[in-house]
Amino acid sequence: MQAWLRWAILVGVLAVLSPLSPPARAELGNCANSEYIARFDARLIESGFDCVERLRVSAGVGSREIRIIHDRRASLILDEAGFAEFDRAVRAAPAALARLGGIQLEDITILLADSFPPDDPRARTFGEIAAWTDYQNDGECRIVLYLLSPGASRRLAAWVTTHEIFHCVQVANLSPAQMSSGGGGTGSGGDWWMEGSASWFAALALPDDHEWYQADIREFDARSPTTPINRLGYDALPFFLWLGAERSPPGVMRFLAGMADSNAETAQRRAMAAALSQEEWLRFAQAYLDNEIRHPHGRALVFSPQQGEIWEWSATQTRTAPLEPFVLHRGVVAFQCGRWATSVRPNQMHSARPEDGGGWSALPSSIDTTSGSGGNYRFAAINAGASRATLSVQGTMEAGCGDCAGERELDACLVGSWQLTSGGAVEWMRSQGLPAAAHMSMSDQSITFRADGTYLTGAAHGTMDAPMRDGGRAQGQIHAQAGGRWSARGGQLNLCADMQRLSGYTDFITPEGRRVRVPVPAAGPNVSQHSYSCSAGSLNTITPLPDGAGSIPTGYTRMGE
Repeated sequence: MQAWLRWAILVGVLAVLSPLSPPARAELGNCANSEYIARFDARLIESGFDCVERLRVSAGVGSREIRIIHDRRASLILDEAGFAEFDRAVRAAPAALARLGGIQLEDITILLADSFPPDDPRARTFGEIAAWTDYQNDGECRIVLYLLSPGASRRLAAWVTTHEIFHCVQVANLSPAQMSSGGGGTGSGGDWWMEGSASWFAALALPDDHEWYQADIREFDARSPTTPINRLGYDALPFFLWLGAERSPPGVMRFLAGMADSNAETAQRRAMAAALSQEEWLRFAQAYLDNEIRHPHGRALVFSPQQGEIWEWSATQTRTAPLEPFVLHRGVVAFQCGRWATSVRPNQMHSARPEDGGGWSALPSSIDTTSGSGGNYRFAAINAGASRATLSVQGTMEAGCGDCAGERELDACLVGSWQLTSGGAVEWMRSQGLPAAAHMSMSDQSITFRADGTYLTGAAHGTMDAPMRDGGRAQGQIHAQAGGRWSARGGQLNLCADMQRLSGYTDFITPEGRRVRVPVPAAGPNVSQHSYSCSAGSLNTITPLPDGAGSIPTGYTRMGE
């Protein structure tokens, strides 16, 4: 092949591939150039800063590099012992960066300044070190670490260095608007994800059980019961520790890519709701409350979640609490001895698990504590939405504990479920010649006697549409259900109602169409007594009426036979 043809083919291949090639890397700034050094802190020029490059390593991302520079006369970090922690952090960073997936990165220069504290209000202070990272995405990410005391280089150097390196990752992969959404470390806007994820990266890079992690965890323990996650700062670390394990380090980067480009709280919360589902936010709450969140290197961490309020039920009641978005609500719901029906709204915003063991799920709709145990549940709720909600937990006692009418004796023949097949209140009214009774109907007239001495009726429903003598009509409906304790001895059945639901109305409609509504009267006495006879498949009761008005006979057939 002729030489000119080979060159033509090569040029063509390069032309095709060039759009796929990474952009040319800008050279690291000239350490001896005063204008370049002034971009870190203009006061360095006045101090006679004599720059020396101390360390340079590959960042492991394309051809990018990380280097450390400092004043040749720097007394705090000149010896190897003082420099060791900075060196360790920079050498550990590439392996952690590689775990983030296909990220973009600028060259990184870290300047160690030991002559004065920072004067930029955006600088952050960590013990004896203050840090400032330039958020301009101009080809080089510049970090200044201000060493404020002789102990700075040894105590916090590695943690602060890796934390700030991740801010460089954020600058290179997120939009300028996102990076402008922070509150400068005040816990507003995007501070929670900027600082929380940077602390997570420090943990990803370094296996240390560092005091700063534990300080952030303690702060989260203290604030999380009342403070929305989006109002945290560095103490959002526990969330990112969980997220990194749940979704992997590249998953953390995808999460950050979805964060808001505005510091408005509504924008932050909308982004949070879009990035993770309600179920995932609940899983974070569960992992935190169960102390299951671990260091990225697998080591256990010490969390001390606050228990929260204890809600107790000894009778039917409804408890409510406001759900501020992204506050990790927690507590204990405790049901005393009895049988309970429960309802939680909004149901999807909560989960519960038995205190005596078991996994997280929705609070059971039926809870039986007649054995004297099993009524306490750990409770977690988080509102993963942009607006406030109200949590409502309703506990209805269907049956209490103890004897009924002074008796504990039960009749085994009665145990089971029975369907009304003859007699009853409606049939009795018909037998008494009450005109409206002919136009009444009832459904689900059943009762279940349990072997533990509790009972529950079906949710009966009745309707009426009857003509009146004056040409008007009477229309109505009724809903009724009862539950509680029972006993039986010597042919007498005792019913002690712990729960009575009775609702309904009757509308009296005049011939002219005027409607007058009369509500159903309140339920009768809590204790009633009935004579009965029972066989394998049938049950007959007689209920005496007050004031000698007679009695109501009722016949039941055992259900399932």
